[in-house]
Amino acid sequence: MFRSSMAVLALFFMNLSSTTAQGSDTAMILNGGSTNTMPYSVSVHRDGRATISSGRDHRAVRIGSALSRRLFSALQAARHARTPAAVPCMKSASFGATLKVRWMGWSSVDLECPLTGPNRTLRNAVHDVLGALRVTR
Repeated sequence: MFRSSMAVLALFFMNLSSTTAQGSDTAMILNGGSTNTMPYSVSVHRDGRATISSGRDHRAVRIGSALSRRLFSALQAARHARTPAAVPCMKSASFGATLKVRWMGWSSVDLECPLTGPNRTLRNAVHDVLGALRVTR
């Protein structure tokens, strides 16, 4: 079961990476899901437009421009910070979901791990975006 879940997760991320806009005006929030939760993605544009995708559900929504600016400011700071590409983080194989952001060809560390500095700021901004969109983490 674990192998099949990992295979589905790998296909999910490969599919998203091939369809993700790589422009500076779009960020992709990716949640890898877990045994009990479906993976989802949220594309966020600088102007506040967003699209939530989970399974067969795709819906267009909006976030406030202040929240959008905060997210992209946090992305820029985290992208230019000199932090490790991977932060060691132990998680349950069944319940440990991953949460990352892709922007301009860059991918964040797993935002569900303990973080400091710009990565913590990015995690807080992402959680605020997901909360505003009423997306369960």
